[in-house]
Amino acid sequence: MLESDKPQSRDHLIGLLWGEGDDTKASKNMRQALSNLRKTIQDTDPENPFLLMVSDTIQANINNPHIWLDTRVFEKLISECEQHPHRRIETCTACANRLGRAAQLYRGGFLHGFNLKDSEYFQDWLVSRREYFHQKMIGVLEQLAGYHQQRHEYKTAIEYARRLISMDEWREESYILLMRLLYSSSQRSDALKLYQKCRHILREEFDVEPQPETVQLYEEILNNQIPGDRLALPQNNLPVFGTTFIGRQKEFLHIVECLQAKDRRLVTVMGPGGVGKTRLAIQIGQDQLYSFQNGVFWIPLENIETPSALPDIIANAVGMELPAKGDARSHVLNFLRHRDILLIFDNYEHLLPATEFVAEILNRAPGVSILITSRESLHLQMEWVFELTGLPLQAEDKEELPAAVLLLEQRAQRLEPQFYISTDEGYKDALHLCKILDGLPLGIELASGMLKKYTCAEIAEQISENIGTLASSFRDIPSRHRSLWVVFEHSWDLLSKEEKQAFAALGVFPSRFTAAAAYEICTTVSGLLDDLCRKSLVRQLGRDLYSLHPLLQQYARKKQGSIGISEEEINKKFQKYYGDLALKGEQGMKSERVQQALDDFSNEWVNLISSWNMALAGRDIKTLDMLLSPFFWFFEIKGKIYEGETLFQVALSAMETLKEDQVKSRNFYYRLLVYYGWLSFRRGRTDQAAQYLAQAVEQGFDTLIVSEQIFSITHLGSIYYETGQKTKAHELHESAMRLCAENQAYWEEALTCNHYGSMLSMDGDLDQAEKILKQGVGIAEVNQFTWIIASILSNLAVLVYFRQDYQAAIDLFLRSNEKSSQYGDLHRSPSVNHNNLAECYALMGQLDKASEHLEAALYHFEECGNVVFLPYVYNTLATIHLQANKYTEARQALDDGIKSAVENQMQAVLNNLLVDYAKYFLLTGKIKEAALIIHFVNDSSDTIKEGQDKVTHLLQEFGESLQKEIEILTGRSVTQQEMLDITRR
Repeated sequence: MLESDKPQSRDHLIGLLWGEGDDTKASKNMRQALSNLRKTIQDTDPENPFLLMVSDTIQANINNPHIWLDTRVFEKLISECEQHPHRRIETCTACANRLGRAAQLYRGGFLHGFNLKDSEYFQDWLVSRREYFHQKMIGVLEQLAGYHQQRHEYKTAIEYARRLISMDEWREESYILLMRLLYSSSQRSDALKLYQKCRHILREEFDVEPQPETVQLYEEILNNQIPGDRLALPQNNLPVFGTTFIGRQKEFLHIVECLQAKDRRLVTVMGPGGVGKTRLAIQIGQDQLYSFQNGVFWIPLENIETPSALPDIIANAVGMELPAKGDARSHVLNFLRHRDILLIFDNYEHLLPATEFVAEILNRAPGVSILITSRESLHLQMEWVFELTGLPLQAEDKEELPAAVLLLEQRAQRLEPQFYISTDEGYKDALHLCKILDGLPLGIELASGMLKKYTCAEIAEQISENIGTLASSFRDIPSRHRSLWVVFEHSWDLLSKEEKQAFAALGVFPSRFTAAAAYEICTTVSGLLDDLCRKSLVRQLGRDLYSLHPLLQQYARKKQGSIGISEEEINKKFQKYYGDLALKGEQGMKSERVQQALDDFSNEWVNLISSWNMALAGRDIKTLDMLLSPFFWFFEIKGKIYEGETLFQVALSAMETLKEDQVKSRNFYYRLLVYYGWLSFRRGRTDQAAQYLAQAVEQGFDTLIVSEQIFSITHLGSIYYETGQKTKAHELHESAMRLCAENQAYWEEALTCNHYGSMLSMDGDLDQAEKILKQGVGIAEVNQFTWIIASILSNLAVLVYFRQDYQAAIDLFLRSNEKSSQYGDLHRSPSVNHNNLAECYALMGQLDKASEHLEAALYHFEECGNVVFLPYVYNTLATIHLQANKYTEARQALDDGIKSAVENQMQAVLNNLLVDYAKYFLLTGKIKEAALIIHFVNDSSDTIKEGQDKVTHLLQEFGESLQKEIEILTGRSVTQQEMLDITRR
């Protein structure tokens, strides 16, 4: 079986298995053994036997489908790897898969445990084969460990390296490999212990010391001086390309070297469109990931229209949430000032007026380096410019293809896997084509899409008359010819009429799009997407996801009129499709499918916002009406308060001039006021929020649909409550509850119960609050309103907190957080819950946990822009400091909280802060000031249950002396301004 590649003579087998001795007896033993073997394996099929036996030879029939031999498969897998035409086995996934299967087959030494004591020949053969497979396995494990090490998959690489040592514990190379892997995966102490193990074994077995290389590695690890990086991949948002990076090695090395120098922090890669600036920049970004501690960030600018938007774009790319106050420019500069970071601006040429800001970043943030791709330099003294031209048309190594030709070959193989430039004539034609295209990568990629239909020579002949402008720098040539337009024109000319209509129609998409969207909006596309992909005009990003290069998208847009496509009509189809998609998304958000709905909304956001902007520019009220509510709920549930307020503010300004002109505009205007008003409240603009919602309720209530009528009075009531207008707040909530019952508006009823129950809880009417909240959660659970369930759980936790069952409250807050995480609310709900958790732990005396949750709350509030709750955070911070006897810090927190509450007219939380100020005064010996505050709070109708409970505790803690001071004040009228003045003394 193991030597089945050729027949084995009977005499050879007898000598191997029975050794020297009586030949007659050995032959008899052989015959008996073969008979027993055939019976055991049921070798009874004469047409396809297991053993092929003739008079004097025996051979295993490997072609028998019932025979499977692990050693044969093991060798076959290794052989396939050796013959596979990969560039490097360390990075070849196919070979890693084969080697992994081979490693699974090897479960110990060859024929481990089997021996024939009486046969010296067999023993020699066994030892030889065992060593052969042992060495093969050593090679397999080394290659597997190297492959996974290359990919930073250290856990798997370590497993293979440990197997290497277990197979041969005297082999120093295996120890060196494992020591490096352990160090790279932050297991330094284990790496050092491994060296000691290696040293001990070598001394015990051979009385020698480790080799100098091993000792040097040990000392480097001991002193933390080993070359290389053992950290996780730094933060980045670099795009991932599915194609290989070809050529540009000299440019790559020069730019990388430049970026590593501290006095060369601004590098511009300059060149014409299609020359490969973007691809080179991404490759450099990948290489520089470990050079910048705070990450590498990709900032595409092709869709940015105004230079003033650059700070916002930078903030979004680096994951920074801009605060409500202050200009974006200052906040971005402050954010970058102490960071070690690489920013890559792609397609900068149309934002040259923003160059002053780029210079300011470099001057104010010494740890920032900037790599820019542009068709024009920035003309700054600190700028290092690298002009990029086409790919090389001549190879340094004569045995290799020039980079331009290699790109043509590899891209063509995507459509024609058998396409190879293997003959002298084929190479000559391909090189000629690349010369005509001047090595421009985009031109080559477009040409490669034509190779299924034409030869290189035919393509070169067809475009030679017009393509010359790509390589020209003469100023007397029209600018439209000094671009890739001629390449696009030729690709256009090669399309059928149907393909032209399809491609031009796809220009309506500003970015990526699904096949379903393309087929619905661009009816001419049906069945042609794959054709357009093959012709390199459309990119397939995933199974059902496509995109156009930005330049091709612009080109397609301009071609719509020439092919009989009405831009107005296709825009309407686009807006209708995404309007319907948004409405479906809203339904999903208001269900158990909230997470998927939010993800889908996020994935389609570029198209959705494009539809909104189209509609706003064209005053298409119908589309805006479709999008408004879905957009609001997306912003509300995701906690994107800042983005929502900004978007609606622009729309509101545009609608101001239209609201009186026509009924539809007026109706949309009032709907917009409702949603914009609530987002303004969340951003801390309480006056503005109350004004807009009141205007919608008082002037446009009848124009609203029932769900928005309920929403408007519920949320206006909540704003009134926060500003101390409790009577109005109760009336509006009760009206909302009646409307819900009359109209079976379950979503709105659950939402109103949440708001009203929270308000009743703050009032101290805990039993009624519990009833209302449980009514709301019951409705939400029946209808699977996942988002509302999470919010009501949080308010039920507050209710339990008021009952002073802090552990039960903590459990509910954590449940609410868990529920929120299920639908991707990473900031909005967690911000409130963490603040409340901090308050609970502080009152339980667990100040470390309280501080931990408060820090989390501040982070989440800043991330989502939900600044209306900041006074509550300051209140909690003051509570923690007072518990820890840190009176100076407590007073600062109280002052900050009072300032925020006054600015936002949040009377309820203001009174809470004043009660804590009273506690501060009591702890610092100012009993009269404390008594005056308590007297004011007791007389104020704005004091909520939490404040009342705090007063009760103070009276219990500080006893008769405090009570006497309060009694002295009986009948005295005290204003809020007096209280504020007391806190400022």
